[in-house]
Amino acid sequence: MTEHTRKMTSDQSAWHRIENALLDCGFQMPLFHRLAWATQNPHRRYKHVAITSADGTPLAQVAVQSDPSRVLPGHAFLRVVRFGENLPESVVEPMVVALKHFANKDRRALRLSIGVFARRHRPRIAELLERNGFQKSSEPQSYRHTLTIDLQPTEADLLSGLHKTARRKLRDVEKAALHVATLTDPVYAERIGILQGETLTHSGGVTERPDWRSILELSQQNPELSRIVGLFSSADDLASGGLLGFAWGARHGDHVEYRAAGMTRVEGRNISVGYPLMWALILWAKQEGAAWFDMGGVTLPETPNDPLAGISDFKRMFSQVTEEVGEEWYLEPHPAKTRLASLLGKGGRQAASLLGKIQSRKGAA
Repeated sequence: MTEHTRKMTSDQSAWHRIENALLDCGFQMPLFHRLAWATQNPHRRYKHVAITSADGTPLAQVAVQSDPSRVLPGHAFLRVVRFGENLPESVVEPMVVALKHFANKDRRALRLSIGVFARRHRPRIAELLERNGFQKSSEPQSYRHTLTIDLQPTEADLLSGLHKTARRKLRDVEKAALHVATLTDPVYAERIGILQGETLTHSGGVTERPDWRSILELSQQNPELSRIVGLFSSADDLASGGLLGFAWGARHGDHVEYRAAGMTRVEGRNISVGYPLMWALILWAKQEGAAWFDMGGVTLPETPNDPLAGISDFKRMFSQVTEEVGEEWYLEPHPAKTRLASLLGKGGRQAASLLGKIQSRKGAA
């Protein structure tokens, strides 16, 4: 670390200054490492970790999310998401060292998890993490494989490159005169949450439920970073109750991720709601200058008893290019505290299970 300096702060003015300096130099930054994301999520705490040169020139930054422990008051689980893809290779090692230092210095940190996302130097990142004491998780919180789309071709060429089923589904929507609209008004938040919940229940998927009101506001204030599109039966009726489906795209520097979606069936009409929404996000990504599109993760065809096979098959209507991008690594800087939290959590779950059984028996009696 002789040629780099670490800066760790939650001060927004310092974060803003360093972020702007990096952006001015062409640094590509994932949405989840931007100050706009941190300030739009007041229910979560974030800190900013930056690497600067000896003369103070910013070289890279990441955001560390802090989630409070439910069983050990005053302690927290730290997490870095989407780590690696947009970092210059020259600063990956000092950034790993900086994050390790950050976790070791925080006496309240139970674990630091790093969700690696990288198409290029993922093996090198893994090597550096392991060398610095991180362990690879067998239960990653994000996806390992995804489908990608090169956005350099023209829109016409992108359309012709879709599977014929996707092109037919898009024509069906056009014939039905359904309307795709960009959503920014928080009035849609409740309906979006309902649609996402229904879709997850139907597919068997499990994912984080975002604060849709905050994301809609983010999309309004930073339309180049986040976009939510919705499908309606008519351009003349955009009431929240008439929302048939939505999809959210998140800009991560040089690419856009298909982050979340939810939809319902169109009664009495053979319309596939997801196709026009996905296509709208692909076009938005290209128009914003993104180099490629991330389909947001897929399971492999050979995955046994895969509840998400239908979603993955849908995504393959848009791309057949599968890439391995994700890994999860973690560091427990204060192992004794982490073991205590684990024991307390296990005890709480056992107590809750026992209480449930007792109440069940009382009800039966």
